[in-house]
Amino acid sequence: MKSIAFTVLYEKLKSREKTQTYRVLYIPTYEIGEIVKIDFKHEDGRRETLYQVRISDIYPKQVKDLTLEETKKDGFDTINEFQATILKMHHLKSKNRWGFIIRWEDVLEITSFLGE
Repeated sequence: MKSIAFTVLYEKLKSREKTQTYRVLYIPTYEIGEIVKIDFKHEDGRRETLYQVRISDIYPKQVKDLTLEETKKDGFDTINEFQATILKMHHLKSKNRWGFIIRWEDVLEITSFLGE
């Protein structure tokens, strides 16, 4: 099973407040409807699978055009904070860079259907 790996925003991922990611260094190979793992890479090298999700949307967007809604879904409070983080993480010099928004939705665990 494919995964989306993260190294920041652990608490927002754990709480499921973060429901999308913005990736600039590659073209995503996920398909809408595909179920993937959300993984977190800890500083000590451990890789933790947090949960599974269903990819709900994928679309291209320039850093300069990111909206407040996209910012919030990605776990940030302001557009400037979101843009600055993307530029720093990926060593980008321009907000004109294109990337991909990848959104997901929860996949219910089988136990949720059993009332447990």
